[in-house]
Amino acid sequence: MANSIYQFKAGAANITGTDLLRKVQGVAYSGLPLKHDSWDDVIFDLSTTKSAQKIPLLLNHNRDKRVGFTDSVTIASNVTFKGSLLQQSKFSKEVIEAADEGFPWQLSVHIEPEFTEKVTDKLINGQRFTGTVFRNNLIREISFTPTGVDANTSATVFSDAAFNPMLAAAEKLAIQHEILRKHR
Repeated sequence: MANSIYQFKAGAANITGTDLLRKVQGVAYSGLPLKHDSWDDVIFDLSTTKSAQKIPLLLNHNRDKRVGFTDSVTIASNVTFKGSLLQQSKFSKEVIEAADEGFPWQLSVHIEPEFTEKVTDKLINGQRFTGTVFRNNLIREISFTPTGVDANTSATVFSDAAFNPMLAAAEKLAIQHEILRKHR
């Protein structure tokens, strides 16, 4: 019996740090027009928007409040992502604890346009729009926020092992290791 436990432990050695992180996914931008404090109605033209796959996840757009990073970003009719939350960040812990208590986090994107354009009754993101269009955009980061400008955003923070099979395997290994230790 001890050999099988140690063999499992050797297999678990391939688990990396990112495999053990809490996972998150969300809608960071709905693709719909927004009412922004600094602009009239605005919309981000998603057909001209780009993002790296791995970008920072922050709290309230504060670069000193790092929460995690995206593992993938998908830009289609909206902007969605899957990501990982940092284990050692007090800001990540704040996001996780609030989510675990049912807090409905919204999201916000930091988008840098190459240029903006005023349009009247143009088809943008599949809908007629009049206002300011942000074009040739680069998404720099995604932030957790209590209330986003885009109220149609949301984040789901997954519980430890429920979403992460590698974490479940590591937890199983820890339990088996504890049983073996008690029976020595």
